[in-house]
Amino acid sequence: MAETFNVWLDALRERRERWVAASHENNFDRGIWNATVEKYADPTHFELLQNAEDADASWGSLRADQRCGHFPS
Repeated sequence: MAETFNVWLDALRERRERWVAASHENNFDRGIWNATVEKYADPTHFELLQNAEDADASWGSLRADQRCGHFPS
């Protein structure tokens, strides 16, 4: 099982590296930035993720509705 996962993970890593290289080559960097970072311009999103990382979280969830967002501990 672990070997199969490692093969899959290595293949995924290679595909993502090719995607990043092609994005750089075709000057898509700005679009990627807009789709990820500027989409969440409110620093609260990043603060929640940073707090989870600081707590050594291996996963997290965020529930949001029209009234509020909830990041369970």
